[in-house]
Amino acid sequence: DFSLPAMGYMCASADLQWSLQQAAVGIDHRYPATCVAINPTAGTVTLNTGELLSANMIIATDGQSSTVRQQLGIATHHKDYAQSAIVARVELTVPHHDTAYERFVDDGAIALLPYGPQACALIWSLPSAQGRNFMAMDDTHFIQILQQAFGYRLGTFRALSQRYCYPLVHTQAQRIHQGTVVLLGNAAQTLHPIAAQGFNLALRQVALFADLYAANPSASMIQAYAA
Repeated sequence: DFSLPAMGYMCASADLQWSLQQAAVGIDHRYPATCVAINPTAGTVTLNTGELLSANMIIATDGQSSTVRQQLGIATHHKDYAQSAIVARVELTVPHHDTAYERFVDDGAIALLPYGPQACALIWSLPSAQGRNFMAMDDTHFIQILQQAFGYRLGTFRALSQRYCYPLVHTQAQRIHQGTVVLLGNAAQTLHPIAAQGFNLALRQVALFADLYAANPSASMIQAYAA
């Protein structure tokens, strides 16, 4: 309908990170490293290695539990969805043909996303109590429950990787900058994964920030970005 080859693409985060590192020519890296102290007025960051770094601007993209945000004392608004997401890899008996599926059920949603030639990444959002019960099941029982809930569009599920369970909470920073420090991505806000828009929103923020900085590479542009 939209004359596009696809509505989206699946990529393993490790592959994406490797590709970005290969493309980041001429950028000085400290990896892995942890920020143990930050001074937004002086524009300095102290790493766990003891190294002190300084910059005209600091961008914090360290996730929902942002260490930088906490060190700056920026409070957050929280909304507990009373849901969890069970994440695993499911082996299929038939090819998925590069098609992603999302089933909306009474108490949540089941997403099966292409991951390898005959496997899918499972993201099942459901009430937290139910999630705890499902995590306590053995693989055989869990696969049966998943099969019944999703159906047989992808054939019979034959194997399951280790399962992980994450609480779903909306987090919104009360402000997204302090001094010359700016929060981007999940450090600024997290979304419910049902629409799979968190990463897209982060990329849009990065593009906007880059455009504003290119036009006015000074601390004053942070106010424009925040607005």
